[in-house]
Amino acid sequence: MLYWWIPKDRAWLSVRNVTEVDGRRIPDSKTRLERSFERDSSSDGRSGDADVLALSSDSVVARSDRLRALQEEARRFDLKPDRTIGNPTLVLQFLLPENRAHFTFTHDRLEKIGGASALKFNFVEHSGSTVIEIDNVPITSAGSIWIDERNGSVLKTLLTARVPSLSKESARHPDVQLTVDFHQDSRLALMVPSHMEESTGDLYCRSTYTNCRRFDTSGRVVSPK
Repeated sequence: MLYWWIPKDRAWLSVRNVTEVDGRRIPDSKTRLERSFERDSSSDGRSGDADVLALSSDSVVARSDRLRALQEEARRFDLKPDRTIGNPTLVLQFLLPENRAHFTFTHDRLEKIGGASALKFNFVEHSGSTVIEIDNVPITSAGSIWIDERNGSVLKTLLTARVPSLSKESARHPDVQLTVDFHQDSRLALMVPSHMEESTGDLYCRSTYTNCRRFDTSGRVVSPK
């Protein structure tokens, strides 16, 4: 998994690089993400022999377009139904100032999450345009967010939705449910996803995230001869 903050869109892009399916390696998958960061002549608009790795705003957009293409490519490994969920950072987008107006937030209660006191807030989407789609149908979402009362860190998120194409008359639970737990990564000094549980219709998936690391790059300036 790769998480990329796109300043222009003020959004986290989550890219899943599938390397193996049913015990079989996916050809050319090992370096797929690395290649999306490779510099080419069209990405930064530079010419000449200077080996300078400097990013312009256009090159960042170009890279994010390539990553979006990877995101779409990875969807071919998704189990049906087709949906725009599965990103553990999805609910975090709801807290951005420009997105909060799309939801109604209400304070619920104080709960213990991993030994920390967390303020639980429930939310319901009420705007005309929805965040998620299931089988190309806009779906109104709801859920909860648990926030550490000491420092404001998000400790847990829950996203739920009713989907007409998946609903059953006797269903007692939401048709879609996405639960994500976060923890402090000591090496990165950041809160990162630890695991996610996703249920969509009759499908259930549990994802575990380990070995989180920052993508680093370097460059050198070659003096003209």
